[in-house]
Amino acid sequence: MKFPLRFFVCVVVFGFFVHLAAAQTVSVFGKVLDKDNQQPIYGAYISFTNNLTNINNTVISDKKGKFNANSISPNQDYNIKITFLGYESIEVNNQKFTELHDLGSYFLAVKSKNIDEVVVKKVLSLAIQRGDTTEMNAATFKTNPDATADDLIKKMPGITLENGTLKAHGEEVLKILVDGKDFFGEDPSVALNNLPADVIDKVQVFDKLSEQAQFSGFDDGQSVKTINIITKKNRKNSEFGKMYIGTDFKNRYIAAGNIHFFNDKTRISVLGLSNNVNQQNFSTQDLIGISTSKSDTKKDGFTLGQQIGINRTNAIGLNINTSIHKIDITGSYFFNISNNITDQIIQKDKFLAPRPDHNSIELDTISGKKINHRFNLRMEYAIDSSNVFIFIPKISLQSGEADKLVIKNTTKMVNEKSEFVNASRINSDNNSTNYNVASEFLYKHKFGNSKRTLSVSINTSKSNKQSDSYQLGYFEPLPWQNLSADQHVNSGNKGYFLSSSLVYIEPLSSKSMLYFNYIASFTHAERDKETYETDYQNKILSHIDSLSNVYSSDYTNNRVGVSYRIKSKRLKFSAGIEYQDIQSQGMQLYPGTADANKHFSNWLPNVLIQLKRNQKNNLRIYYHTSTNEPGISQLQNVIDNSQRSELAIGNPNLLQEYTHTLTCNYFFGNPDKRLNYSFLFSGKYISNFIGNQIYTAQNAEIIGDGINVFLDKNNQLIRPVNMDHAINIRSQLSLGLPVEPLLCNINYFTGYNYSQTPGYIDDRLNVYSLNTLVNGIQISSNISERVDYTFSYNWNLSKIVNSALATYANDKATYHYQILNAKINTAVGKKWVVQNSANAQIDNGFKNYNQTTVVWNFYLARKMGQANQGEIRFSVMDALNRNKNIMHNVTPQYIADSNTNSLHRYFMLMFTYNLNTVQAPANAINNNSGKKAKKNKSKI
Repeated sequence: MKFPLRFFVCVVVFGFFVHLAAAQTVSVFGKVLDKDNQQPIYGAYISFTNNLTNINNTVISDKKGKFNANSISPNQDYNIKITFLGYESIEVNNQKFTELHDLGSYFLAVKSKNIDEVVVKKVLSLAIQRGDTTEMNAATFKTNPDATADDLIKKMPGITLENGTLKAHGEEVLKILVDGKDFFGEDPSVALNNLPADVIDKVQVFDKLSEQAQFSGFDDGQSVKTINIITKKNRKNSEFGKMYIGTDFKNRYIAAGNIHFFNDKTRISVLGLSNNVNQQNFSTQDLIGISTSKSDTKKDGFTLGQQIGINRTNAIGLNINTSIHKIDITGSYFFNISNNITDQIIQKDKFLAPRPDHNSIELDTISGKKINHRFNLRMEYAIDSSNVFIFIPKISLQSGEADKLVIKNTTKMVNEKSEFVNASRINSDNNSTNYNVASEFLYKHKFGNSKRTLSVSINTSKSNKQSDSYQLGYFEPLPWQNLSADQHVNSGNKGYFLSSSLVYIEPLSSKSMLYFNYIASFTHAERDKETYETDYQNKILSHIDSLSNVYSSDYTNNRVGVSYRIKSKRLKFSAGIEYQDIQSQGMQLYPGTADANKHFSNWLPNVLIQLKRNQKNNLRIYYHTSTNEPGISQLQNVIDNSQRSELAIGNPNLLQEYTHTLTCNYFFGNPDKRLNYSFLFSGKYISNFIGNQIYTAQNAEIIGDGINVFLDKNNQLIRPVNMDHAINIRSQLSLGLPVEPLLCNINYFTGYNYSQTPGYIDDRLNVYSLNTLVNGIQISSNISERVDYTFSYNWNLSKIVNSALATYANDKATYHYQILNAKINTAVGKKWVVQNSANAQIDNGFKNYNQTTVVWNFYLARKMGQANQGEIRFSVMDALNRNKNIMHNVTPQYIADSNTNSLHRYFMLMFTYNLNTVQAPANAINNNSGKKAKKNKSKI
């Protein structure tokens, strides 16, 4: 096999730095134990004093009682002193070391003192409530030595994984912080998968407020669910990471690594990844604007499944946190290249009126490449105690190319017989580029020693997407107006956004204040589409006016509001109202000219109530209102015929949506009983909801009502329209508790979700109601690091009711979706590790692709080195060769079931090297072990 040169270079460079770090010193390690019960002592201080230089180097024992120092000069005399509060100290003088040295175990005796009998018992709580924050102790959750932050956090109460989405207290986690600072932008998976579990001291879950709200101290409701990882004190000055490389010696490979440099002022993290086994480290936001999906129209329904196709990924990431003078700087950079091959079969059952229903089968083959750059920076400058500046720029650059072949055949049932409706074959080639530049600037001023503050925020953004595509194909029967299927489409979508806000807080008393705010914003968007007819060699023949359009829209938004807040130790209450005035101007510039000017004015009330009886519980109720303007792709009155039998067009007469949102969160944690539970309720009522209307031509005809689009027989036209309302309700109860006799923790959640989504089928309203019961339980081990297991079971029951009609195949419209996961990591002896993981997915009730799939992964690993830094691993992925990728999407107009290609069984031989050094905060002492140890069995 011709192995990529870059992988070899990475390993050599990594090894060089490790060797360089250890070349000037030797490592000395050992263990501190309790003399009476032989238990490890966590937090003992071990000082090495050089008799020649009188320099004192100190390290701290970990939770296993182990300590490790490598800044020891060779061939020099050292005095060693071991101390721990409540124990007799130990001193050993005139020790000299020439190479890696094992000091063995030191046994500390408890200090003796005659006092009356005292019994002290303290059991760490799984979770406690600190103000608005839920805090969990990592020490109460045992994981294997190779566990990541992701493995640890998923064991904690209130944190669940639902359909691949990480949630805390029922809400999706959108941000990860490390010691309160941003860590790799806004992708939680990057942080959780690249931080080792053993660096974590505590995990905090809270709602992170907007920058403006943090400035003012006034909760404006614009928050995101956030996890803050607090590292251990002895790991805040450390270097740690991992590099691994693997192959099956045929055509599968992976090479990846991460390394972190932490000290008091600067933290640097570097990640790298190259593989063709579908391991992806980046969130979907990296790919915004270059998707190969059929349409960017708004979709409703639910989707089951995550991974699409087979991907080859090359990526690198850099994150830095530092302080320069009075400026705190946090920045990250991502670079990603992904190559994708997707083969997909989509079977769609359409709800049409009058019956019979139409059924289509579509075969999609996509080959694509995407290149992404993303840069985030945050700079905070505290001039003095009264004035603070924050500057947050963000830049993203993307480009993509995709070759796509779509073969589609549609039939209908007539007298229990299948009849041909239409067929198409379209081969397209698309190239796109996209950039987005955004910035946020904030200034806060505090007036003297009072709580009176003034803050100003300015936000800007600019984006530009250009797309160039060719398509060749045929349609049977001939498409409307006998238009050729061979076309060239050149489109562009660009715009900019400007916003400024002013917030002033006037204290009324020590517990109450008035909050005044003013926001002015302007949004400009332009979208143009030029379509040309071509021959089979992609030579342009003529311009197609009916498929071309140039449209622009401007939104001017002014909001002014006032709120009153009172805050005490147990109560936080605020109530306010905003007046919003919007001027909307839509302009069609080609073909012809037309204006669509609108004016909206709204009152936007909000109420927040937060109650805390004590540190055990916290109740937060928040009601607010908001508006949502239609996007330019929904407004542009131009036909999208990329799907020849399903045309799409915009609607320049769309009105804005108005949304009422009510959220209720309750958390209770009993530190004594180690019982924790939380409850979430979230409800939305959306008036003037923007949904879809689907017209189906019974014969070749022109669709009226001002649309004036010609449809051939049995073809469809999809158009966004305003409807009366839509409803979305979510509720979830989560419970977490330890089961001491079984040495495990149990997390259980149950919930009920309801959504009501309207849609039109021709002129008939169909209200699609989705009722879902959600249940899940997870049992995770708390035995020891040698036995680490996690079992989970998720069961969803969904029932769909269509008000207008039900199809023959879906009259019952009840669906079951179940997932079972098991992961067991076991240490065998001192050097061997065995891990088994299995995932079973069961779908029932769907017309197509009901499945029972079991994916079993297995590996056997041999640790290497005195401190087990190295590892040789043999893995079998999808050992049963049964991996599938099934998805279901249900909307008010159709049910679509898809089967996508996926990666099947392969073998992998992998080598891993772990770097793990710890520095004492005062003296920056490294803690590492590398060479073959010289054993010393002395016991003191």
